Amino acid sequence: MHDECTIKLLCAAKLLCRFLCKDEKLEQLVLEFKKHKRFWYPEVDVSKLNDRIFELKNEGWIVISITPNSNWLGVVKSYSILLQNNS
Repeated sequence: MHDECTIKLLCAAKLLCRFLCKDEKLEQLVLEFKKHKRFWYPEVDVSKLNDRIFELKNEGWIVISITPNSNWLGVVKSYSILLQNNS
């Protein structure tokens, strides 16, 4: 379930993709990464995030931006990743 802030962020990222992707050959994608170290651990596992970014780069994706998504207490609950593929 996405909170209102995350939905607004994803909508803004989609608008940014449309603005930046004037060339038909560019493909962009927005992913939300929210894997935690443990079930009860409140913050996102940054080492798993780095591993996922490494996998995406090996698949041919270019990371444009990574944005943290936090709850109302300021705890980072997920990251939005804007990716681009030139194929």
